[in-house]
Amino acid sequence: MRILRRFLARVKNFAMGQRSREFGIRIAVGATRGNVMAVVFHQGLVLTLIATSV
Repeated sequence: MRILRRFLARVKNFAMGQRSREFGIRIAVGATRGNVMAVVFHQGLVLTLIATSV
């Protein structure tokens, strides 16, 4: 179980790192912090659900 949690944390960090430029662009175009946080939360939730269903 520990290995799965570590793997999931690494996947989440990698996914957020890959999208950091996108988040910067969203904010520059006019998205609020709440909108960006909603995207981050949604992606994290999806990854968690996928990992726990395996």
